[in-house]
Amino acid sequence: FFAASTFLLWWNEGEAVAVYTSLKEARDAVVALPEGKRASTANKGSLVHVVGPTSGDTLADADFGVVYPNAVRLKRTSETYQWVEKQHKRRIREDEHRTRVETSYTYDTRWKEGVVRSSQFAYPEGHRNPRPSPFDSRTYVANEVGVGDGFVLSPTLVDELDRMHNVRLLPMGASGSTGGEGWEPRDPRQIAGRGGDGDVGCPADKHRGKGILDDDDDDDEEEDDEDQYALEARLPEMPVAVVKPLPDGWRIRGGVAYAGSEVAHTSSPLVGDRRVRFTAVPGKQTVSVLAKQGKNGSLRPWTSPSGREVAIVSHGRVTPEEMITSAERANAWKTWG
Repeated sequence: FFAASTFLLWWNEGEAVAVYTSLKEARDAVVALPEGKRASTANKGSLVHVVGPTSGDTLADADFGVVYPNAVRLKRTSETYQWVEKQHKRRIREDEHRTRVETSYTYDTRWKEGVVRSSQFAYPEGHRNPRPSPFDSRTYVANEVGVGDGFVLSPTLVDELDRMHNVRLLPMGASGSTGGEGWEPRDPRQIAGRGGDGDVGCPADKHRGKGILDDDDDDDEEEDDEDQYALEARLPEMPVAVVKPLPDGWRIRGGVAYAGSEVAHTSSPLVGDRRVRFTAVPGKQTVSVLAKQGKNGSLRPWTSPSGREVAIVSHGRVTPEEMITSAERANAWKTWG
């Protein structure tokens, strides 16, 4: 154990020193361009600091008629209300020499991407899930994302743009502006991470092995799904009217497309109900970028003299010194926790 700990400490220290060195080299090499300055071949190959608004493409989802102008990324999340299985384990000491593990299962319903294969449940009877939705989750990304005047972000830097908006779907022909025709108040029930009544508590839906139901669960992934939906429900909203009729059986409720039962959009949906929601990373967001200027104003990771790549994207107007100092602090935190 001591040897392993010593090696890990050495690796952390070595990694931290290498990153610190590369950031110091970046501080010495950076060329800070005035905001609004056009990309120039004079800075080709240099580490530059650029501040300006982003620009993307018009991104569209043909299935649901969603068109979002000047977007960096448009994401479609497709979910089905379905059964999930939780496994609970508890280790029990029989005597001084023997222990045994008791396993039990509980079943819950929640919104989840894809479809959980209920045929692999320990107790599938009464917990049958539907077939996969005809509409999967997918992400559309702009072919070219610009920043400032004449600069273009490489895919690596585009991935760092993560300030999203909820796309609030409006019916065809509705006004696309907040408060306009077709605007409806948010259904507060939609903010909840899931519908239903939580863990099914009746004996028919709790199956125990020989032992006691334990809190050692394997449901972290499901909780993450709920947390993500709750977080996205609090994002700023951009109302967008669909440009074509929705697929058969789909309707808009609270800015989200639903299919299935009449209660699919409420806090008590039924197994087999579907929903599709959209989020977007819009353009026109001011960002600060520290990266190498390449051909035709492209911005990509800069390789320091010590051999490490450096590329930083920050939201808002941030000076080169502030960006590098922040990166140094993050490096120290990763090393020592």
